[in-house]
Amino acid sequence: MLTRNRPSVVQLLLLAACALAMSCLPGGCGGGETDHRVADDRTAGPPPDPRFPSADALLEHFNSLNTASPATWTEIADLYYPENDLQRRLVQIRRDTAAAVDLHHAEIEYFGQEAIDGFFRKYEREMGIESPSTSRAKSPPRPNEPAETTEQSGEYVLAEYTDGRGDPHTLYLVQRDNRWWISGYGLEYENTLSPEALDRREQTAREIGRDARRNLARLRAGDFASYEEYFIQTRMPQPPR
Repeated sequence: MLTRNRPSVVQLLLLAACALAMSCLPGGCGGGETDHRVADDRTAGPPPDPRFPSADALLEHFNSLNTASPATWTEIADLYYPENDLQRRLVQIRRDTAAAVDLHHAEIEYFGQEAIDGFFRKYEREMGIESPSTSRAKSPPRPNEPAETTEQSGEYVLAEYTDGRGDPHTLYLVQRDNRWWISGYGLEYENTLSPEALDRREQTAREIGRDARRNLARLRAGDFASYEEYFIQTRMPQPPR
């Protein structure tokens, strides 16, 4: 018999993050108004990578990740280059929410979708409440389409692709530190979060990413014999030690 505690806040956030990250990555998301201009100040990005000496090389690698089923979100997030502090924050949010998506995919890989769905059906019967459905966090029904370059806009090479749900996305490729990146400009341009909303989103994503990485490490270490054991230990409120 399962404990009658309701799902934890972390569980709800993780499931929400899966939908958020899959609908936003690698495009933008938001909800408010902000200045879309790109600031001149630039923060240091990741170290140079000789694998991407051209925009075409970067796009080829991006497509290998983005058209996989499931797409490897964390590696995609690492292709972004933040060109100012706002972009740095948006890129980090992207990395943190991507960790939750990777965790969800790992859950399916280790336990199987059938076992996960069966657990939640059991949960609903025993709790007498509506539990979060894993079906809302499943991968898109079909793989993302490959991105293709469309035009040169100043120092940026623009590329576009359509995701598995049919939504279009634009990437801004830029050369920095002797290699090519996906610029954080696209995230800043599409961002409509107010400063207050951005602070909240940043804090939530940080907590989601921290918990997702910890749970993923335990999952890969073989700490759980079943999805039920995994759920109870990682998603349900635990008594204070």
